[in-house]
Amino acid sequence: MTELNIHTERVDDIPILFGFLKQMGIQDTIDKIVNSHGNHQGLSIGWLTTAWLTYIVSESDHRMVEVETWADKHIQTLSAMIQQPLNVKDFTDDRLADVLQWFSKDNIWEEIENHLCQRLISVYDLQNEPKGLPTIRLDSTTASVYHDTENSTLFAYGHSKDHRPDLPQFKVMLSSLDPMGLPIATLVLSGKEAIDRA
Repeated sequence: MTELNIHTERVDDIPILFGFLKQMGIQDTIDKIVNSHGNHQGLSIGWLTTAWLTYIVSESDHRMVEVETWADKHIQTLSAMIQQPLNVKDFTDDRLADVLQWFSKDNIWEEIENHLCQRLISVYDLQNEPKGLPTIRLDSTTASVYHDTENSTLFAYGHSKDHRPDLPQFKVMLSSLDPMGLPIATLVLSGKEAIDRA
């Protein structure tokens, strides 16, 4: 009878973050621009950057030295998302330092930024609005929090729309472009400020 080995990994938020980074085109863009030398083996710079950014956002940690240990704990998950066999040594701090070396070249970084911005930033011509000036909608709300108010300029007691005068709050004003609902600006005020002062 053969022995059954079961390997369990915590997935957490890794597939969601990885999916967003892939949708943003991080890997495609970087691999089109960065041409690593012919002796380069393992993950491409684009895939390595995507995995590294996933680590940074998931773990709230930017240290290179921890990425290899993290990748070892999630190697099956990462392999399934990247769809190629991985080695934990693909994520050493030396390999990550190589990524930073590529990104430190101004011409490479500017080209990556240009390509990503073309993909991610939308520009709207508001001057050619059919009926003249665009309509901007304003909406305000309060949020009650369980927070110490002693050393806080933001969290304070005030008139509570939540009917919770016992909790400190902060106030938020959002402006959005009508009819598409595109957010333009957000203003956060102290909980004791009147929202009409915005």
